[in-house]
Amino acid sequence: MPVDSSVNPGPTRTSDAFIDYSALRALVVEDYPGMRNALRLSLTNFGITRVQLAANAAEAIYQVKQKPYDFILCDFNLGEGRDGQQLLEELRHSHLISLGTVFMMVTAESYYEKVVATAELAPDDYMIKPFSPEVLRSRLESVLLRKRAFRDAYRHFHAQKLGAAVADCDTLIQDKPKYLVDALRFKGELLVTLGRFEEAEALYQQVITMRAIPWARLGLARALHLQSKDEAAEAVLRDVMEQAPGMVAAYDLLSVSALPKRMPTLPRTRWNRGSPFPPGRFAGNRSWGKSPTPTAIWKPRPPPFPMSWRRGVIPFSSRPAISAICAGCRWSRATCRGLPTH
Repeated sequence: MPVDSSVNPGPTRTSDAFIDYSALRALVVEDYPGMRNALRLSLTNFGITRVQLAANAAEAIYQVKQKPYDFILCDFNLGEGRDGQQLLEELRHSHLISLGTVFMMVTAESYYEKVVATAELAPDDYMIKPFSPEVLRSRLESVLLRKRAFRDAYRHFHAQKLGAAVADCDTLIQDKPKYLVDALRFKGELLVTLGRFEEAEALYQQVITMRAIPWARLGLARALHLQSKDEAAEAVLRDVMEQAPGMVAAYDLLSVSALPKRMPTLPRTRWNRGSPFPPGRFAGNRSWGKSPTPTAIWKPRPPPFPMSWRRGVIPFSSRPAISAICAGCRWSRATCRGLPTH
């Protein structure tokens, strides 16, 4: 009996819903060999034949440097060394993977839900073990379709055409409400990078009105701080830390926004550049500060790391590696996100 193809037709190769899995290159990062092979078998059954394996973060970084991947499936617990979340942050900060690369996390740890809720750099999706191959395929397909929807915005972002990327986000907001929150988040980051802080503030307020997501409140605090509204930013940040105490970026931003109030007003007194101390450093020694050739102005040097780390507010286990410090603003790269301004 012939089947009417007009009834519930499947996706065709020309439709937006079609995923050509054979064209994808995947990397599986898993420390347990049995699970590694099981995940590779599942991906092969989907049609992904080009699958590379890695047992830890170092191997994964090496593989990514050798060739690009469309999809990275990573376990959260990778044994000794960096975990899956730290691997994701390093790959993003070092620009080893593009925004179009799918990064999915798998874990047996139920607390990872709290980790991903407070992380600024979150994976595209995550799954709690155990899960079936059908669930993996369904979640992967959903993420791939979302990446496809943002394709133009990502392309303009990588080409440094941020204004065009903002316009692409506006188009997504109007035409594809399914991706509303994702489009608003990306647009907010673009507005901050472009210096359009008032627009970014209004956007984050809009998101918070819909749902008080931690990243939206953090974005609002950053937009307020960049407008020199430090008191309002501090109030928002303290609320964020109360609701999401694991959000390290909030501590970093608070240390910066509250710093002007804690720093004393220092005299702009000139003294000899050869002296390592400012004038009056030793009150009992009248020779200090007497410079016949004033050549420099003493200013306090900013701390090399956020003040919250130096005071021990954040435990050592929560602090990112030294390499995660942005040389452009001295915040953690999770705070500045390594955007083109740096």
